[in-house]
Amino acid sequence: MPPGRGILVPGCHTGKRVWQSPHGSHKNARVSLADYPLLARCLGANDRAGALAALSRVAGDPALVDTIRRHHLISLLWTTIAEDDLRARLPPEAFATLHDWLRRPRSSPEQNLHTFAEVQAAFRRDGVDCMLLKGAYFAHRLYGDLNRRAQYDVDLVVRRSDFRKASRTLRVLGYVERWRDLHSVTWKRDAAHIDLHSCFRNVPVYHLDEERIWRDGIPYAIAGVSFRTPSDEDALVLLALSLFQDVGLGSAKLKQLVDANLLAASIDEGFDWPRFFGRRRPEGTLAIAVNVLDLVLRVFDAASSLTRLASALAPYREMLVVSEREHALALLFAERGAVANKAWFFQVYPGSIARYWLWLLPRKLPLYLRGKAPNRGASSMRPNLETVRMLLGAQRVTSRDNSAR
Repeated sequence: MPPGRGILVPGCHTGKRVWQSPHGSHKNARVSLADYPLLARCLGANDRAGALAALSRVAGDPALVDTIRRHHLISLLWTTIAEDDLRARLPPEAFATLHDWLRRPRSSPEQNLHTFAEVQAAFRRDGVDCMLLKGAYFAHRLYGDLNRRAQYDVDLVVRRSDFRKASRTLRVLGYVERWRDLHSVTWKRDAAHIDLHSCFRNVPVYHLDEERIWRDGIPYAIAGVSFRTPSDEDALVLLALSLFQDVGLGSAKLKQLVDANLLAASIDEGFDWPRFFGRRRPEGTLAIAVNVLDLVLRVFDAASSLTRLASALAPYREMLVVSEREHALALLFAERGAVANKAWFFQVYPGSIARYWLWLLPRKLPLYLRGKAPNRGASSMRPNLETVRMLLGAQRVTSRDNSAR
């Protein structure tokens, strides 16, 4: 086993990681998986005192660096807690590794905003409308500063009918296609990365109303750059669909859950949550929105602070696949491709599993063969006997529970 890797004991819902040293001996210290969401939540809220206390609880975790890096919390950590305090609380090697990561050359949030402004202007000249997704908008509105939320690319969405025209515009600007997914294409020019979307997600059972999404888009401006972005309702749907896929892959990040938690907290008091969930049923995303937003509440133990969201979720209790916080944490911290995560995905997925696989295979396989699939490893959604067995077992338990009711 590689040094510093934790083992979450199968079948044990203690929420603890037992750490094994490279020499085979066990350390006495145990780190609760719940400590990392607490840290992430405090960082997202810019709660320095709370973040310091939470950091002290995980500072001795041998997997600290891997966990902070995997969950995209480094920028939040450095912009919330003073560097001297971080140096005093983190082990020297962990501090040096995280600090070195920050100093790697990459596009700054200000450069990403400039990139977006350039691309948006070119699109407008060519008659293409676009909306900015997450990124600078979330950083500015939810986190209070462009530098607090990690941004690795610029996410844009255009209408499906404009996707090819937008792609031609990017080529004229000097961008080269790097990766291609079912719903987006990643373009690169030097250090700039554009993730161009034709839709939020492309799956057979989703029937999102594109015209309504564009009609409901809202205006926003940052540092003199004006743009449109999806409404709060549609931003939540986008986050839910993205998290649904990533939790299923075993690649979800705490940063994504912090986004969803902050957005929900910013609107909870006046938002029409029953209407929100009611509008998800005809578009085929109700089960996903319910399970993902409930997962966010469980991971952050936030039901008592997001009371109106929690109340709106109550009528959909029977749709929930996860009913315990320990299970939610296990899904979030699972290794990529974990069987339990794939089983969760297919239990939540609101359509036929066989049809999903039959639909996915001819679309994914050519991307891998052409070397255009995102460089994130093989798809964890591919058919797998162990996944099917776990899924069937989970369905039998659900059927038994329903019969007992």
